[in-house]
Amino acid sequence: MSTELHIELAARMPWLSAEPDSMWVASGKSPHGSFTDCLVRALPPMVTGSETPVFEVLIYAQLGYCVPASSVTTAKELLLVMADDPRTAYYVDDQPTLDAHLKAER
Repeated sequence: MSTELHIELAARMPWLSAEPDSMWVASGKSPHGSFTDCLVRALPPMVTGSETPVFEVLIYAQLGYCVPASSVTTAKELLLVMADDPRTAYYVDDQPTLDAHLKAER
């Protein structure tokens, strides 16, 4: 697969390269049926045994099941922030992304 195709795929479907423990609001299909706008967490590869992201569904009628990234049709990544200062990311690695979003809002 070409580098250009990887870049385009990452832009259109960023959840395919989700960082471990990142949080997302996702929709898609699973063996349990369709899910819409559910909170999911990317599981670490050491838990799943796969480098391809697998998401644990955290809010749904049937809690505790997992779906592969290929089952997700749409998703938005969530950034956790400090409750007492929403301009500060909970995870230090997320601060540049949060700063970029805050700058864009000005």
